Formats: sequence, structure tokens, C-alpha cells
Amino acid sequence: MRAALCLALCITLAASHVCAMSAQAKHLRRTSVQAHMSKRAHKAASHHAASKAKKSANKTSKKKKKVTKKKPMPKTTKHKPTPAKTASVKHTTTMTSKVETPSTVKFTSTSTHTTTTTTSTTATSTSTVVQRYALNQTWAGKNFFDDWDFFSDADPTHGIVNFLNESAAFDAGLAYINSAGNPVLQVDANTTLPLGVGRNSVRIMSKTGFERGLLIFDALKMPYGCGTWPAFWLLGDPTYPWPTQGEIDIVEGVNLNTVNQMTIHTSDGCTLQTPMKATGNIVAVTDCNALENDNTGCGVQDTRTSSYGAPFAQAGGGVFATLIDDSGIAVWFFTRKAVPADITSGKPTPSKWGLPAAYYNSSTCPLDTFFGPQYMIYDITLGGDWAGGAYPWSGCPGNITSCVADPTNFENAIFETKSIKLYTLTS
Repeated sequence: MRAALCLALCITLAASHVCAMSAQAKHLRRTSVQAHMSKRAHKAASHHAASKAKKSANKTSKKKKKVTKKKPMPKTTKHKPTPAKTASVKHTTTMTSKVETPSTVKFTSTSTHTTTTTTSTTATSTSTVVQRYALNQTWAGKNFFDDWDFFSDADPTHGIVNFLNESAAFDAGLAYINSAGNPVLQVDANTTLPLGVGRNSVRIMSKTGFERGLLIFDALKMPYGCGTWPAFWLLGDPTYPWPTQGEIDIVEGVNLNTVNQMTIHTSDGCTLQTPMKATGNIVAVTDCNALENDNTGCGVQDTRTSSYGAPFAQAGGGVFATLIDDSGIAVWFFTRKAVPADITSGKPTPSKWGLPAAYYNSSTCPLDTFFGPQYMIYDITLGGDWAGGAYPWSGCPGNITSCVADPTNFENAIFETKSIKLYTLTS
């Protein structure tokens, strides 16, 4: 009898322990949604400190290529990013958006540097809107790196990484033009490191910013694999307090992810309109304020597994088109085989592309209020707030520290870009 009672008691206690462990795991996953989001606060603050002097010098360079910019907003608010309180994993719960037809888009850029012009006609109930797009600037080929600054400060997202300056990156073979004439950025995949030592990598920012336009990013390869955290994104003028000039994440993911996430981060007052006029899934929250919700921002995940990671590489890459105009911000993704002919021919016509993957309507987030001139950034972080925090649930072996120490994990940590093209309205 006593033995039976003891056995029953043990079973009850064991079951309680398992439930508690399960509840704790669920709590960790639920509260870890803010993983990569705090990275934006830190990385933008770092650019604010490191790039202020550079931007002043660069404003007078390459005048014939420079896109017309408005005056940056006054320094009326000095938000200081909040450090990440916990390492965390990507939120996996999504809100499926209801699909609507996007409103007609309109450019307001006054740039006069044009080489190619195309016309897009969109029918409305009362009139026909004609849009003419001109190629304003191209980043490609052997002169690609002339228009970029290399970032070599400590990683603001707490990665186990060492960002190299320009000369060191070229000497180490982490930045170069390959035999096909394409610019390449990559992580050191040769050196075995002691545990905890940062692996050499690269992070660069464009010298030229733009306010309105159609940015077409044609990528042949993007980094993926355990421990990686690559991104191609836009940062508002870094000489002003973040996030008053806004931030637009075009491509981003970690570890073995296979879907891309697009996110905007702003100051208080910007929200993601629902239902969203796009095909992607809303992640977590619709408040884009970077100083709330641990800098979650307004994230949208693509629904296609070909939009990121190994499937993206296996498909030969693809094209990300980002339209920034008075109506809002729209991001499309096309696999290599599905790239529209008008993009290939240099005559992009967004009105023919259907719904974007993500859409941020200016009716709930006015661009003139929340976004200044945007500068392009490539970076390949290792570990850090998001990739490191998500590592235990990533399906990768060991831990993030041992992962970064092993060079074989980074054989696919490569950006190869065919071109980046900026089109602006001419009419």
C-alpha cells in the first residue's frame, strides 16, 4: 500500500515537472519574439556615431549621380535605443493578411539623371495615371565598391564577428569582383577560431541616399546557414537620431530560415494598415515604433520558401523590388525564373506585377513624417541578438559559440550581386 502510494506520488510530481518545463519553454519562445528587433536599435545608433563625419564629406562627391534629397528632419527627438534584455528566437506566429488591391503609386523625386525611361499606365475609375520611370543610378561591375563605405566598428548587434575595413576586407578576400564581373561579399570560411573569438566578415553602407524611387536588387547569392544573420536593408540618414529617419529591412533572416522577412522601424505614430494590401503574413505587431515592443517593428514574412536561404540559392537567386513613393512602401520578390520581362529589359512597370509581398500604406505611416533619405546597407553578422538567440531552436548542432569557431559552417555565407538599380519618376 505504502509502495503504491509512493509510486503514485512520484508519477504526479514527475507530470507536474514536465508540465512546468513545457510551460517554461513556451514562455521562452513567446517572449523571445523580439530577437532581431533590438539589433536595429543598436546598429542604427552605431551608424549614427560612426558615419556622421563620413556623410558630411560624401555630400560633395559624385554630384552627377546624387539623388535629390530633402532637408533631414530637425533633431527634435533624441531617442536612445534600448539594449536587448534577452537573447531570443524569431516569432513564428503570423497573422494572415486579407488581400486588397493596392492603390495607384506615384513618384515625387526630382532627380534629372536619366538613361532609360518607361511608361506605366494604371486605370482608375475616373482617369488614367501615366507613370514614367527613368534609370537614375546603377551599382554593378568593377566599380561597384567605389560608392560604398566599409563599417569596421564593434558589431552593435552583439554578434561573434569582426567587421573589416576596406583594405583589410580586400586583402582577406572577403570583398572582391569575381570572374563574372559581379561584386562579392563574404565571411571568412577558412580559419578555425578559439571559442568566443569573432570571425572576420563585412558590412558596407552606400555613400548616396534617396527618398523616393524604385530600387531593384538583383541577387545571385545570399548568405545562409547555421550561425548566419545577413541583411540587405535601408537606413535613414545616420547623422540624425535613430529612428527619426526610419529604417526599411528588405531582406533578412537567420540560420536555416527559408522565408524572407521585411520590416520597417520608425518613431512613434507609424502603424501597419490592416488588412494589408499584400500577400505576406504579418508578424507579431502592427505598431512600427522601434522604441516599443523591444523594437519588433512591423514585420511581414514572405509566404514562399524560395525567398531566402538554401532554396533561394538553389533557384539561382532572384530579384527584390522596393517601391517608395507617396502612397507608401511596397516590396516584391521574384524568383530567377519569374523575373518580369519589363525588369529584365530595364523598363520596370510595377502596375503589372500584382500584389507585393509587403505593403506599408502611407495613410497610417506618412513617409514625409517617418522617413528621410535612405542609405543601402549589406551586412553579414554571425550569432548576435537574433541568430544567436534563435540558435537553440534552429535545428543547428551544438551551440552558437562552437558554430562560429568552425569555418565549415560559413561556406555559403556569400552575397553575390548582379546589380542594384534605382529608378525615379521623370514626369
